[in-house]
Amino acid sequence: MHSERRERAQSAAALLGVMLLFLGVGWAQDLELWIGQSRQTVDHRKRDSKDYYRLSDLGRSLGLVIQEEGDSRCYLRGPRGSLELLSNRPLVRRGEEYLLLDAPVWRRGREDWWVPADFIEKLLPLILDQRLVPVRPGVFRSEVIERCRVAMSVHGRADRLMLVFTPDEPVEAHLREYRDYLQVSFEDRLIRAGDLERPEDQHLVADVTFDPTEGWGTFRVHKGPRFNRYRWYRLTEPLRYVLEIYGMPTVVAEMPSPPPTGAPEASAEALPDDTASEVVLPSAVPRTAAIVIDPGHGGQDYGVDVPSTALPAEERELSRSEATTEKVVVLEVALGLEELLRSRSIPVELTRRRDVELGDDQRAAVANGFQAEVFLSLHVGGAPSPALRGPVVYVFAPPDDLFSDAERVSTVASSAGPLRLVRWEEAQSEYLGRSVLLAERLQAELNRLFEADNHVIRARLAVLAPIQAPAVLVELGFLTNGEDRGRLADPDFRRRLEETLADFLQEVGRE
Repeated sequence: MHSERRERAQSAAALLGVMLLFLGVGWAQDLELWIGQSRQTVDHRKRDSKDYYRLSDLGRSLGLVIQEEGDSRCYLRGPRGSLELLSNRPLVRRGEEYLLLDAPVWRRGREDWWVPADFIEKLLPLILDQRLVPVRPGVFRSEVIERCRVAMSVHGRADRLMLVFTPDEPVEAHLREYRDYLQVSFEDRLIRAGDLERPEDQHLVADVTFDPTEGWGTFRVHKGPRFNRYRWYRLTEPLRYVLEIYGMPTVVAEMPSPPPTGAPEASAEALPDDTASEVVLPSAVPRTAAIVIDPGHGGQDYGVDVPSTALPAEERELSRSEATTEKVVVLEVALGLEELLRSRSIPVELTRRRDVELGDDQRAAVANGFQAEVFLSLHVGGAPSPALRGPVVYVFAPPDDLFSDAERVSTVASSAGPLRLVRWEEAQSEYLGRSVLLAERLQAELNRLFEADNHVIRARLAVLAPIQAPAVLVELGFLTNGEDRGRLADPDFRRRLEETLADFLQEVGRE
């Protein structure tokens, strides 16, 4: 009798568990981590329809240290740095930057901390010395990351300084410019700094430092007071990466002329046994200032994409390319705007002219390389509520009141995904006043065209941060709103929109 009752209770419990699983309520399958031949499990829980995992289990499995600070803050420390978690906020701090998650971190009473699923793939790799490889949904395998030693030597000349980075294994290197320094980073290897020479004269390069916690390991070349421009290229046999720094000339004729693309000049003479490959990323040469138009998204990044099933029945004959995909709409507007500006003899450049995906650094390279007079990033919005309509102009937010700005970003994120928060010290901060004036005037012009009453929004948008010019991001209406979608599909309205933008940019150029 007792056995029969027990079996009935077990069957009922099993049935309830299955029902809860299908309903998306309560516990579901735990996460599996394979560390070598050892299988580790991480408890799983559903909260607000989001998958969460127990932080203490992650720490135990991966050898990470959790340090709590009061009830609302904790630190997760690993071999390559630490992450600061804030309870009930979708923000995680790493060094000087805040990173945005799909859902907030939370703590159950005063017990365990729980992190959303994207924390595992987005943030854990930043502090680990191993790679987490997804095997199948809910299962990851830990792999050792190969290590590489990189030495750096300094070679001085009368008019330049040459920094040579020599890895002991084949590895790809990349260079990115920031306001105060140049950053050299590497792919797919944990980098250990070998011999690290520092320049004796700090006029061109103030210092060279190595940060093992940034990426896989990063060198930073800090600009000196006479820093002017640079060249970056690769040498083979053996593999080396060369960064040449040029100073401010005292006489214009003393400035070395830019080398032809694809062939580093006398730098190869310093190392006669080398064969120079193509230039990876030359520094920008002075050009006539231009208005730079940035059609957002592209390639595999569709931006806001309204599927036909989400449209009213009378609109379902619209194809994706006509009015329902952000990357297509903004490129068409950008090309039309370019045509109008060129017809008025206004210099203009586009970050992309076809359906390709660009990173924020590539967009910034175009803007800063052409010494942009104005930078205009074009987007269209998407929102859960179809009532949201009209244009919205964004301007880069200063670091003050960081949390409120972060929360604002998380609420205005499009259906393409959340907007990434960026490092505090960025170039756009120097142009903030002019950018704000530009944004307010543009918002007023577009409000008149759309018959709207929207306001400028300040947010720490990654695409605006490195721009060395007045810069704004504008959403040209919402594709999730039927009225806006119809307008953007209308060639006549599209032309009026392009003319409004062209008139505005022409007026700005006269000032």
